Amino acid sequence: MNNILAQVSPLVSTQVQAQIPVSKTIFDSAFAVYGLVDYVGNGGNVARFNNSGATTAERDFTAAELVDGSTYNTWLNGASTAATKVVKLYEQRGDSDLDIYNTSAGASPNYESSENTIRFDQSGYFQYSNLINTTATTKIKAAFEDNTTANDTTIIIGARKKDNTLYGLPASGRTLFALRDTYTPSYAYNAKHKAMTIKSAMYSDDIAVSVRDNDNEFVLKEHTTFDHSTLKTYIAEIARVPNPSTNLTDMNLFINGTQEVDFQSTDIGNDIDSGNILLGENRFIMKGAMLFNKILTPEEKTELQTRMALDY
Repeated sequence: MNNILAQVSPLVSTQVQAQIPVSKTIFDSAFAVYGLVDYVGNGGNVARFNNSGATTAERDFTAAELVDGSTYNTWLNGASTAATKVVKLYEQRGDSDLDIYNTSAGASPNYESSENTIRFDQSGYFQYSNLINTTATTKIKAAFEDNTTANDTTIIIGARKKDNTLYGLPASGRTLFALRDTYTPSYAYNAKHKAMTIKSAMYSDDIAVSVRDNDNEFVLKEHTTFDHSTLKTYIAEIARVPNPSTNLTDMNLFINGTQEVDFQSTDIGNDIDSGNILLGENRFIMKGAMLFNKILTPEEKTELQTRMALDY
């Protein structure tokens, strides 16, 4: 009898464990999740840093290692933290095809250790640091290309303006986080794109949602201020209205859960080439960024805002 029980118990235990529901979060339904916070809770590497004066020129870090008070400083080994560059952000859901990176440390954003954030900033004459993915074109196209009811797009950053000085202004007429085409030899703002953007105007810090379609029709709708005082959650939505008798595209922008842009455009066409993910190419401070190939429900927006705000 004891032998029979010994053989049956593991089977029963396995079946019971299989019936225990796995807790899901909003991040499980994301297309891609990036940042210095472990949003998905898997304990994996979130970023790779470069500092030529450190113990090793490059090192991967988990979110926990960045805030434990010792791992990062031990790696620095006396080197200046001002020289630390973020050369890669890992896609936290585990799809390494969607990692974003820069092969040039000089063109990569800085790590701000005092607040555990990423600083995108000027890296040359009219050049700004960025992280990009140009290799997962097929996946990106399948999820986001064109403007149909099958290509709903949500673009999210947890970010703030660098500071409240003239030199802290973001670059106007540049994107912050974009899905862009693979071929236009220009900034994402001038390429075919769906993006979180800074409006083009003198001394502008108007944060906006923008689209440029394959007919070069450009539509941008902005909120008047990209705040410098604290990190906030910015959610941009681009979605074709599911009504065959209309040619409407919803363009929305939410800031910390409050809708600041609510616009419907009749000008955006069906075709919007896409294939690259571009984060940065501007001046701002960031903690996290996400892409969803769907429109979040009000409850999902609240869940996402609540979780991201824990680390602001």
